[in-house]
Amino acid sequence: MGSLKNALQLTPEEDEDACMYAMQLASASILPMTLKAAIELDLLETLVRAGPGAQLSTADVVAQLPTENPQAAVMVDRMLRLLAAYNVVSCTVGTDADGNPSRKYGAAPACKYLTKNEDGVSMAALALMNQDKILMESWYYLKDAVLDGGIPFNKAYGMTAFEYYGADARFNKVFNEGMRNHSTIITKKLVDIYRGFEGVKVLVDVGGGIGATLYMITAKHPHIRGINFDLPHVISEAPPYPGPPINSSSVLRRRNLARLTSHSLGMAPCRGGARRRRHVRERPKRRCNLHEAQGVFNIDLIMLAHNPGGKERTDKEFEGLAKEAGFSGFKASYIFANTWHIGGDMFASVPSGDAILMKWILHDWSDELCVKILRNCWKALPEKGRVILVECVLPVVPEPTGRRRGVFDLDVVMMVQNPGGKERTETEFEGLARDAGFSGFNAAYIYANAWIIELTK
Repeated sequence: MGSLKNALQLTPEEDEDACMYAMQLASASILPMTLKAAIELDLLETLVRAGPGAQLSTADVVAQLPTENPQAAVMVDRMLRLLAAYNVVSCTVGTDADGNPSRKYGAAPACKYLTKNEDGVSMAALALMNQDKILMESWYYLKDAVLDGGIPFNKAYGMTAFEYYGADARFNKVFNEGMRNHSTIITKKLVDIYRGFEGVKVLVDVGGGIGATLYMITAKHPHIRGINFDLPHVISEAPPYPGPPINSSSVLRRRNLARLTSHSLGMAPCRGGARRRRHVRERPKRRCNLHEAQGVFNIDLIMLAHNPGGKERTDKEFEGLAKEAGFSGFKASYIFANTWHIGGDMFASVPSGDAILMKWILHDWSDELCVKILRNCWKALPEKGRVILVECVLPVVPEPTGRRRGVFDLDVVMMVQNPGGKERTETEFEGLARDAGFSGFNAAYIYANAWIIELTK
C-alpha cells in the first residue's frame, strides 16, 4: 500500500477526492434504486405537471399519493434531496415559520427524458426494466461466471435471457415496454436525421419487437411497406397500431388485379412461428387506398409464382379455413397500413425486402451468430440492397466521459445477460460485414450513442 501511495503522489485534496469517489462507487446502487422508487411513485411526473419553473413542497407532492403514512413526506423529501444532488430534480432551500430549512423541488432537464413526452414514452421504462429484480439477480453471478465460465443470467435462471422472457409474462411486458419506450425516443431522432429511408420500398425490421420502430418510420415515410419480424412470443404483445383514413372507392377487389401496378415484395420462408398474412376484406369495415391494394395483390402474385397453392385470402376464406379446422371463434383485426407482423427465427431466415433494419440486435450475439444473421440478411436482399444497423460503437479508448461510460455500461450488461453479447468498435462491425459477404460499409453518428451503420450487398 505504501508503494502505491508514493507512486500516485496525491496531494491531500486529491487524496480526499479519491476516497470520496471510492465511497460513492461503493454506494452506486443507491441512486438507481431510489430513482426506480421515485418513478413508481410518479414523483417526477408530479413535478413536471406543476409546470415550468414550479417548485413544490414535499407536502404538495405527497398529497398526490394514495397514502396515509405520516412519514411519507419525510421519506419523499429525503428521496428527492438525493435526486437533486445528482441533478435529476432541482431544489430551492428556504426557511419555514420556525426558521428551519425548508426544501421545494422542481423538474430538472433530465426530467424531460424521465417523464412521458408527447408520444407517451420516456426513459423511465428503461430504468424500471434495468432495475427489475429479474435482471438485478443476474449481477450476483458475475464473479462466478468469471471464475467458472458461463453467463451470469443463465446461472441465475438456468436458461438464456430470451428463453426467460418467453416464460415470464410479467417481465416480458416490462422488457417490451423498456425497449418500446427507448426505441420510440431514439427512432424519432433517427427518422428526423437519417435520409436513408427515402428510397426504400420494402423495409424489414428484424428483431422489431412490438413494431414501434417500424410504425414511426412508415408514418414518416408512407411509401414504405413494412415487415415487423420477431419471435412469436414478442409478436403476441404487438398492439394494433391505427392506420390512416382510406377511400372506400379503392376497396380491394380481385377483378382490379390486372390493372394494378406491380411492386416487388419478396417473403423468405421463416421458421419458429406462423406467418401472419395481410388479409383482404370483401366488405371491409375500414377504407383502403390504392397503394394498400397493390401491396396485398402483389403478395398474392408472389405466392402464385413461388409457392404451390400459395395465395392471399379474404376474411371469409380465412373464416372458412378456421371452421374446417374445428375452431369456434374467428376475429380479424387490421394492424396498420402496409405493415405486417411476422413471427419467426432470424437464425433460420428473414423476410425479403430491399432494405433490412436491425436496431440494437447484433450486440446481443457473438461474432459467429452475428455473421449467421447477416448472411441470412444478405440472402434476403437484392443486389445493392442494404442492411441498416442501429448500434452503439465502442470507443477504443475508455475515456471517463458520460457518453463513453454509457457504451461501456451497455457492453457489460451484454456480457452479463447474453451469451457472446457485446458492444463493438467500428472496425469490428466492418469485419462482421465483410465475413457475411457485404461489399459496402458506412458508419455515421446519429444521437445519444446511436450510430447508423449501412452494409451494402
